[in-house]
Amino acid sequence: MPQGHASQPVGKGVRDIEGTVLGLISQVPKGRVTTFKDVAEALGDPVAARAVGAMLAGPEAPEECPRHRVVLSDGRVAGSINTARAAARLLAREGIEVRGDRVVDLETLRFTKFKSSAPLRRLRQEQERLAGRRHPGPLPRQVDRLVGVDVAYGSGDAAFAAAVEVEVADFGVVRERGVSLDVDFPYIPTYLGYRELPAVEAVLDGWDLEGALLLIDGHGTIHPRRFGIACQVGATLRAPTIGVAKRLLWGSYDKALLRAEGVAKVLGEGEPVGWAIAPPSGGPVFASPGNMVTLDEALELTRRSMGRRQPVPLELAHQAAEGLKGAAGGGG
Repeated sequence: MPQGHASQPVGKGVRDIEGTVLGLISQVPKGRVTTFKDVAEALGDPVAARAVGAMLAGPEAPEECPRHRVVLSDGRVAGSINTARAAARLLAREGIEVRGDRVVDLETLRFTKFKSSAPLRRLRQEQERLAGRRHPGPLPRQVDRLVGVDVAYGSGDAAFAAAVEVEVADFGVVRERGVSLDVDFPYIPTYLGYRELPAVEAVLDGWDLEGALLLIDGHGTIHPRRFGIACQVGATLRAPTIGVAKRLLWGSYDKALLRAEGVAKVLGEGEPVGWAIAPPSGGPVFASPGNMVTLDEALELTRRSMGRRQPVPLELAHQAAEGLKGAAGGGG
């Protein structure tokens, strides 16, 4: 691995979000309910509410888990028609009235006094700490090669990571590699690095990054803590990185300027944190520095390498990752 790790990450126990969620749900007593947002706040960040719902709806949640005691913030019982009806019946047996599809008197029955280690708060603190160690650039040397890295997901916990290296001069492919592995962290917005970093490290293990820059499918400084996955990869591998994402999760930009000029600054809390760029095809992409790169360098390299929808190395890595998933019969 290039130069080793920049710091020791938090322990595996903090990463066991699914186990923590199941433990929190088990604290909800009979005759009480909680909400997905309440559970997410006990994890340490309400942004995880959707992830909590996905975990409880998945086959991994054990049958004995009282998932029926978790409802939406407006009291509605979650799930498909059949699932919601079954949950309502279980709640009725525990003395909770469900009228239509909603719990009656939600605020009286609502349980929020969880005992929790708040793992997402600890991960957020780690992001904030590591953000201070991110190298703001400029690039330490001329970039000769670009390496696109992308991760596709199949059924269950399967992840398929691909890396494709090209020459900057002509985008000729120098080498490519793909790996598959199981992931142990759910998708939670602004915590993507904890889900994908192990796959990125695996596919780049032993890769000579001297003179290369990594293009990561995800955000860099366009992130509420200025530390998206591209920053996390760059800080961990001590390599230059740029994040290029297809969705904006945080920040704002001038849409009229983007239509007129093809590019507009993305602002976060009033400060420029990246760029919205109009590619030849499809909606805008959002580029931002990860590590060892300035804002202007991130814009220049992203635009210079742009394909139809993303930079060419990322398009090639995406195709390779999807090919790996298809070859493995990975659905999802």
